Amino acid sequence: MDRLILQQDFNWHDDLGSGRYHFGDNEYLIMDGSEGRIKCSRLITPPLVVSGDSIELHIRFVLGRSYGIILYNSSDQIVVQCVIDDNGWVSFRAGDRIFETGFFLTYSYGIPSVDNEFRTQKCPLDSDEHLIRFDQFNLENDAFQFTLDDKLITIEEMFENRMSEISKIELQTSKIEAGSLIRLKCYRRKVEDKLLEEETFDWNWCPIDPPPDGFPYDHVSELSVRPMGYHWLETSTYYGWLKVRFPKILIGKLDFQLMTPDIHRESVILLEEDDGTFDQGQRLHAGILKDKFIVTGASKKYSHKFKKFFPKDAHIFFQEPKPEPKQIYRFRVGWNKQGYRVCINNHLMKYQDTEVIPYQYSHRPFKGIDTLTLHPGMHGVRLSLEQKLAGEMPTPNHPEPHLAYWGKFRIYDLST
Repeated sequence: MDRLILQQDFNWHDDLGSGRYHFGDNEYLIMDGSEGRIKCSRLITPPLVVSGDSIELHIRFVLGRSYGIILYNSSDQIVVQCVIDDNGWVSFRAGDRIFETGFFLTYSYGIPSVDNEFRTQKCPLDSDEHLIRFDQFNLENDAFQFTLDDKLITIEEMFENRMSEISKIELQTSKIEAGSLIRLKCYRRKVEDKLLEEETFDWNWCPIDPPPDGFPYDHVSELSVRPMGYHWLETSTYYGWLKVRFPKILIGKLDFQLMTPDIHRESVILLEEDDGTFDQGQRLHAGILKDKFIVTGASKKYSHKFKKFFPKDAHIFFQEPKPEPKQIYRFRVGWNKQGYRVCINNHLMKYQDTEVIPYQYSHRPFKGIDTLTLHPGMHGVRLSLEQKLAGEMPTPNHPEPHLAYWGKFRIYDLST
């Protein structure tokens, strides 16, 4: 029976493209507005329409900054606007009207953020993890209930626009300021106390920092991510790596979706056995490179110096079918100790008339897959120190970072 190990959807949308995001850092979705404002939204499905409907967030903020939690209708008109000011006071705004709740954020397990007598540390502080809930909506009479932890209040006549439904929630930073951070731990959608949807961020999708010149793999560039279109994780890099690790799987399967506007650069996934090095745990590549679908396999190369063959991995380019820009491709990769199979849009790819493709580092004993790496960009954009010292120049072919879009990740353990 297939046992689902990892599931990751990217249900949010970054409207501005100026913030920085990290999925799964200590099981939080981190929205960093230090260098640009955050406006990040999620669709509410089904929309809030009756009094028993609710949405709730488990969330942290950096104190001393201002934030907004905005509810919209399906026409993108603001219905409810919740504001958290620089001191941590929570209020609601509707046009020129302001409703002060008397609620406030806390830190260090219950200390009021608004009482300066306790603020002995003259530096930004994290708030406690707060439960925020919107429920008991009466859309006809302009009323709803708001909960902050164990405090509840009814808000009346504070709708920006009176509407028949609420279909989107947005988290905002109000200023561009170092340390403007929102950390979201959990999103829940309920109808009549029945849990319809719960989103957590259990898996750490960790970009690899570019190594300094002279360190291993110093040709790798910075990679940034953001959620797009309530479906995709957008990666932006010249040549980068984004890793997520999970329990070791001997027999398994990976499903994911991939789309890129530039099929001439590299947009591949790597499945690996983590061995403590940057990339020598690689077992397979699958994706798009140089306008073709690509995988990797085992090969050999003769050494004239040592008069013998040594293992060397090989790129395998499929001539058919051909990828197209901005098209969605569903990949399915299955593996066991013999090798792996790749399906693209339910089409089984074959190599030399065989379905099973041998692993990279085939001479290394197979112990199981435990790492997934997203690897977009193009080799040679950032020169290594060795190349710089040799006087090489970077190619001018790719002046802009490469964008690739990834979604609907599912990893299954088929070992039992």
